[in-house]
Amino acid sequence: MKKILSVLCCIPFLVSLTACALFPSADQGGGENEPSAPEQPEQPVTPPEKPVTPPEQPDEPIVKENNYLRDTLFENGFRLSKLDEGAAEYHGETLKTLNAEAAPVWTVAQWSSKHDLIEGTRTGGFGEYTFEYDKTKPTAKALSVNVKTGGLSLMLNAEAEYESDRKEGEPWPCILMEQSWFGSDLIRIADLSELTMRMDYTVTKFEDKMHGLPNAGLHCAQLVWYVTLQNRNFDSPDYGKYIWFGLCLYDNRLAGTVSEVYAAEDGGKEENTGAFIYQPSSADWSPTGRVSNVKEKTQISFDLRKAAKEAYDLAISRNYLGGTKFEDLYIGSTNFGFEVTGTYNVSAEISNLGIVWEQNKTLLPEQNAG
Repeated sequence: MKKILSVLCCIPFLVSLTACALFPSADQGGGENEPSAPEQPEQPVTPPEKPVTPPEQPDEPIVKENNYLRDTLFENGFRLSKLDEGAAEYHGETLKTLNAEAAPVWTVAQWSSKHDLIEGTRTGGFGEYTFEYDKTKPTAKALSVNVKTGGLSLMLNAEAEYESDRKEGEPWPCILMEQSWFGSDLIRIADLSELTMRMDYTVTKFEDKMHGLPNAGLHCAQLVWYVTLQNRNFDSPDYGKYIWFGLCLYDNRLAGTVSEVYAAEDGGKEENTGAFIYQPSSADWSPTGRVSNVKEKTQISFDLRKAAKEAYDLAISRNYLGGTKFEDLYIGSTNFGFEVTGTYNVSAEISNLGIVWEQNKTLLPEQNAG
């Protein structure tokens, strides 16, 4: 497991018609000595009604949402991991976007890959920036952002990564967006009445480039979104330990079906974290109840507050985090993107990102958190 989206006001108008008196003509029997028809009195002209202006309505108050994610327009660019997993090393040079001198809060993780975005091609203009490793055919990976809309595109072509299909125990390439929190920026889950993961996404490409028949236990392409439910209470013996809480947004093996709850230890390769992983069923978070298909636009807004407690209770029952109270858990970090364990080419578009929270009226006592 890797470390760490007229009114048209119609004003009526009145047309006043002036009555015209008609005089009889000679061939109608009238003579010049006959008295003329009495003159008709002028009809009063009714002035047009003035339009009634409705009273001005007060503006709706602007409510600022509590979005835990920072820089959701990606204006400050990205820190970039190096390729070796487990070392948590990063390039000194960043991938710059609008604010070239700013310190990025987002990290792009590209562990276990053969190709480094730091050596790729960079293009930008009119608010759009693209970073791609295009020295391979096809392009090994690419990241594009629109700093006006917060739209993000991710691409990982594992065809450029695997010379042969992945074997058991071997690492796999990824392209993940990461963010972490510390100190006073942390939010404690037990203090919240709502904690919502929000994202609009579409998997735009899936290509099978397997050299042989896939093994469903080894080979897949997943678009995932994880947060860590982490003990950040300095006074706890479990300080730093965590649960991987995740949504499997896409999996080529499960696309179009209802996924089951997944709960297990993080493993599958040498650099696993050993932490407890919990994924709720797609029936709990997907608007259709199913794992999305390719080209299917999906909007999720999932309140994980209750699910976080379920994940914690299950972890305790399986002897994880034995020294951790639920009140010790904070959202410590998040990551989302592709993990590709088979020879598959994938891409996705992502927007409307948020981890949005609402606080309880009654708060728990503060603790020494960091």
